[in-house]
Amino acid sequence: MPVRRNKFVLVSVFMVGCAILAAVGAWWNWSLSSRFGRVAIPVGDGLTVYAVRESWGLSSEQLSLTRNPDGCTPADSANDYIFRNPSDNSVLYKATDHGLTLYDYPFNRIMSEPDHSWPFKVTVSRSKDPFYDEVRSDPAKYGATLTKIPLNETCWKNIFRRSNSLR
Repeated sequence: MPVRRNKFVLVSVFMVGCAILAAVGAWWNWSLSSRFGRVAIPVGDGLTVYAVRESWGLSSEQLSLTRNPDGCTPADSANDYIFRNPSDNSVLYKATDHGLTLYDYPFNRIMSEPDHSWPFKVTVSRSKDPFYDEVRSDPAKYGATLTKIPLNETCWKNIFRRSNSLR
């Protein structure tokens, strides 16, 4: 009978160990997968655009402007304006009754434009006068808005998603 008891203990220890490894693996994947944040930006005619921040790993970030209201979806280069590895987590824009103006550096461009146009007018300002840093330092003077995008979305669906740390 001692053999039977030892076998039961071994199987029990093995099962508990597997459960702990599975829990640690799920936690590890979730901690390495993307974290998201979203801010709604009202545009004329009752339309809304979403500024989405995706962060993964230690130093990889991406901001995007999208029409997709799901704050847990990665940016789509065919439909979204994407800021790859921006220097901070803010978006500089001006919303008007006629559309949206997005600001970017004239020389060292960090924003890529989508393949498909949006159903309203979007202008990308890469002007040297006023220069991006001037607008950023005093957005109200130019009718612009500087919005910080926090990591405020809880994306439980991402717990089992493949980690984006290998991008």
